[in-house]
Amino acid sequence: MHYAYLEIEHLLNKMKSGIPEAGSYATFGKRCQLHIYIKLGTLLEQNLKKGSADLQDALKQEMEESFSSQQSQILQFGEKAGTKMIFPMILILAVIMMIIIIPAFLSMKTL
Repeated sequence: MHYAYLEIEHLLNKMKSGIPEAGSYATFGKRCQLHIYIKLGTLLEQNLKKGSADLQDALKQEMEESFSSQQSQILQFGEKAGTKMIFPMILILAVIMMIIIIPAFLSMKTL
């Protein structure tokens, strides 16, 4: 199970025990300590207070923003992995060059 599911389960248990829904959403975001979940808790809490009809649009926009931030984070991890692989690739190239050059020089020496 994912950590967020456990927090949502905790949120539901709080609401069933009588804690107000708005307060539960606020503590959900604080307990998760991730920007995405804090914003989700805030959106849900604002929906309760204001009764906004465009909650679905706000959630879609937030989903797109989180997806694009996740993509950029994945690209950064890929770039870091690529730079970490440069030294081993150069080392392998040097070994292959030695495997090719040493027999070539030895064969020229015997001629």
